[in-house]
Formats: sequence, C-alpha cells, structure tokens
Amino acid sequence: MSHRSRSLTFLCIGAALVSLGLSACFPVSLRPRSSSGGSSGGSSGGSSGPTSSVLDLYVGQCIQNPGVDSITDVENAVCTTEHWGEVFHVMTITSSQMPSEDDMDDMAWDACVDAFDAYVGRPYDESELDFTWYVPSQESWAEGDRAIQCIAFDRDGDSLYQPVRNSGL
Repeated sequence: MSHRSRSLTFLCIGAALVSLGLSACFPVSLRPRSSSGGSSGGSSGGSSGPTSSVLDLYVGQCIQNPGVDSITDVENAVCTTEHWGEVFHVMTITSSQMPSEDDMDDMAWDACVDAFDAYVGRPYDESELDFTWYVPSQESWAEGDRAIQCIAFDRDGDSLYQPVRNSGL
C-alpha cells in the first residue's frame, strides 16, 4: 500500500474516531498509520505488568498494545520478551498554539519516518516494521503536553521478541 493511500485510509479512521468523540476522552490521542490495525485489540501478553503514563514514554521503551480503551497508560514490557512495540522517537512540538490534528499528524509522520532508519537500521519502506504515534489531545495540551511519540511494531501484527533498535528489521 502506498504512503498516500495508507495516509488516506488512516485519515478516514481518525475522522471516524473523532466523530465518535473518542479523542476527547483521553489525554493523548493515538493516530495509527498502519494497515495491520496496530491500535486495536488488547495487550498481547498474559498478565498485566507495571504501567507507564503515555505522557512519560521514552526512546527504547517497549510496551504492550494499549488498544483503544486504555490510551492514558501502557503496560511496560521487557524488549527481549514478547511485546507489541518500541518507542523509537520522541519529539517536542514547539508551537505556542496547539496545531490542528492534520498538522500534528503531518509532523508525526515526518518525524517518525525521518527517525526510523537511524533507529531501526533499515529504511521504513524496506522494513518489516510499521509505526504509529501518540500526539497531545486538547486536554493534555492544556496541561503542558507537547510530545509526539513514535512507536514501531510488527507490520503483520505479530509480537516482537527483541529490541528493534539497530535490528535491521
């Protein structure tokens, strides 16, 4: 699927979520850019482990799939055991006013694609991985959240069992 058709597909999904009012319920919005449905479903592990606020995610952190019902917190995972994704880039929005959803999506797309090769060791277009991101919601922006976090995960929706940093996946 081309970047353009993938982007169009997920803009439609994003519009549907907004129309359902889901983005206003959570302090951070999930904006998927994958065809494998990376933002749906629950955790891909057995029991629940320690959690982190999505506001505190850091580069190199591995997590379980938060699904769509628990976007405020994510279950932490050890990168050498079964996990859903890995944070590979965090950028700060420098604008004094909150950008539109489309502008944040464009910023996130550009930042994630630009950081992908250096972190994973393979260009995004050639990778077995896909990515998604978290961006501030209106509520979290009002509280000072300015972070866009990029998360890599398996393109086919399978679990990862190793860190993606320098993996060449």
